[in-house]
Amino acid sequence: MSRTSHTSSVTSSLAAERAGDAEVALTFRRGMPVVDRGQHLSILTQLADLSGEMTPWLWARWAAYQCTRADDPGTDTGEIQRSALDYTMRMFYADRVEQTYLDGGDPTLLSAHVVDESWLFRQLCTHELGGLESFLGELASGRLSDAALLARAWVGTRMGGYRLRRSGSLVARDLRVNRDGALLDLGADISAADGWVIGRLVPSGTTPGYMFETRPVAVDEETAVEVASSDTRGGWVSAVKAALVEGRLERDRFESSDVELATDVPGREVVEIGGSAYSILSRVAAGAFGPDSMAPYVAAAALDPEGYAEALRLLAGTGQPETWSHWAALAHEPARSRLLRLAGLAAAA
Repeated sequence: MSRTSHTSSVTSSLAAERAGDAEVALTFRRGMPVVDRGQHLSILTQLADLSGEMTPWLWARWAAYQCTRADDPGTDTGEIQRSALDYTMRMFYADRVEQTYLDGGDPTLLSAHVVDESWLFRQLCTHELGGLESFLGELASGRLSDAALLARAWVGTRMGGYRLRRSGSLVARDLRVNRDGALLDLGADISAADGWVIGRLVPSGTTPGYMFETRPVAVDEETAVEVASSDTRGGWVSAVKAALVEGRLERDRFESSDVELATDVPGREVVEIGGSAYSILSRVAAGAFGPDSMAPYVAAAALDPEGYAEALRLLAGTGQPETWSHWAALAHEPARSRLLRLAGLAAAA
């Protein structure tokens, strides 16, 4: 996206906010200079679909996501974003930068890839370099500024190392203090077969009281312990760098084009498990989906705009009300209300 079109999109957004058009402001807040906009547009589509159902933690995740993509010239937030990108490229992508120049390639394509897909970049920008705090104080306005109050409580949160397990719901053992705590179950363990992860636990604004600020990354035990025991805020960077250099982890572990805000279940996992979001919901209606540990998949399916719309059209009035209610009880807002709606339609049939 050019600087001109970027500025134009920001101007349109602010005008929409002043006009009180919250949905338009939500959808077009901040133009994002990326090459492949599929992921970003997918997020916008889902948030627009949920515009009347947004929870405090979802607003906070939205603010945190935006601060990594706000490169507005002349702003502190934009400078932080660019500094985070430069640092990430030098620390974690120096080999690819060198190879790009040797091949006569376009370095801006690599930069776009890092902004779009690098968890490392997003963490550095949002937290270590202060992007979230800056964005909230400098650029967030209108409905977003009012609704993202929870995000302010996320500022300053340190990276930690955890061991995830299921005991009825999702539990994380904080390796720093060797203590277990129940988490808002958005499916953070889906991509962590061995349970060892690094991430940031933040207030959820609901019950349980804590959640990961974004989907954590599965790592080996040594890295999780090293991150947990670090004495400095940025110590996790050295721990991850060491794991990459030693070959214990691959860089692509920290890359994904499958960024989700409303769930920690990657979209590709929904497809692998059920074929599509609608297919999962249809299996729920038929009483053929389970066990209960699969609840994050059901919630993710209910939050998929296309899958949920198709369920309302084709599954309304089908299935047993108690089946829908059972899965709703295992989910959190906004998925819970959507599943209860399907329960209500089944009961009224």
